[in-house]
Amino acid sequence: MPKLSTLIRVSVIAACGIIVIKHGARPEPTSRFGLTGVRGMVYLTPIGERVPFLEARQRAPVNVVVAVRSDCPYSRDSLPFYRRISKLKDTSHGEVEIIAVSPEPVKTIYKYLVQKGVLPDAVYQVDLGPAGIPGTPTVLLVDANEILMSRFIGKLSNTREDALMDDLESRRKSTSVGGSK
Repeated sequence: MPKLSTLIRVSVIAACGIIVIKHGARPEPTSRFGLTGVRGMVYLTPIGERVPFLEARQRAPVNVVVAVRSDCPYSRDSLPFYRRISKLKDTSHGEVEIIAVSPEPVKTIYKYLVQKGVLPDAVYQVDLGPAGIPGTPTVLLVDANEILMSRFIGKLSNTREDALMDDLESRRKSTSVGGSK
């Protein structure tokens, strides 16, 4: 009989939508892998390629895409970090945007984030697997051309959060002085 802690961890992982990750060529939607979320395989968009689910519109030089679910404890644990990103966004003069994605309805996740002190610039309802997001929480750094610059999967340690903030700040500064990353 499995230990209770193992059963709880498996239940939390299932609730957050953590799925099997497959690197390599993108399978066709009708393939036997079926990009259907938790039971399927997920194609991770390679760094340097276009993020498939963002709508074409004018974007900030640096966009922070946060994949969240209101019922995921790891997403809830990541909220203080998302508030830090929100504060950086507020002082960035349009150089940083926060884009939230979730399998939950747009109104639901927007209200949830705002109540928690995170003010996204855009919210999309997406099926995480086909969007190349292995589960929640996930953070993607995306440039103005919707090209993936960095990916961080899962609840980050304080050290990883600080490293992401340093990366975000340096990318923001490089765009504000006319450079681009």
